[in-house]
Amino acid sequence: MQRLAFGRVRERVKIPFTDCEVATMRILLQPPRADAPSFEVDFEIQKALVALHGYSIKIRGAGRFGDGAAAIVLQRETDTAQALEALKSAGIRALTT
Repeated sequence: MQRLAFGRVRERVKIPFTDCEVATMRILLQPPRADAPSFEVDFEIQKALVALHGYSIKIRGAGRFGDGAAAIVLQRETDTAQALEALKSAGIRALTT
């Protein structure tokens, strides 16, 4: 227990982390062309994020690698099939790793 101002007491509750663990999934985005400049890859990432937002799919992050490839990390692995469908409907080629 911890004493707070005005005589209030706060109890600490421990929640086991294993109850909160969620498996993540990484989706690689295919560039629009093999020699696509970085701004086109960035636009593909933006388009993918808009598509996933439209399907209410939560993500952990997205980014571009040095070789021009891009990836999105989903919050939950169970959203993978729906995410791939959302990306396909947006005209984005993607695959899971």
